[in-house]
Amino acid sequence: MHAALEVATACGAAQLIVAVPVAPRDLAGSMPGADTLVVLRSPRDFASVGAHYEDFSQVDEDTVGRLLRDAPAAHH
Repeated sequence: MHAALEVATACGAAQLIVAVPVAPRDLAGSMPGADTLVVLRSPRDFASVGAHYEDFSQVDEDTVGRLLRDAPAAHH
């Protein structure tokens, strides 16, 4: 996330909003580099992101590449 924020800043993003479904409580207050941080759940017993999902299996690079190629182009 930190690397993505740095790249977005370097590309001239006007505002950086980070939104995550779950995060540890110590992150819930701020994310350096983000203008806004939205955290839907910040459980007291947070151990890992994957523990809060029914299926948090890894996605291989070929699948990611295919999904990015097949995604509609962003409109500006």
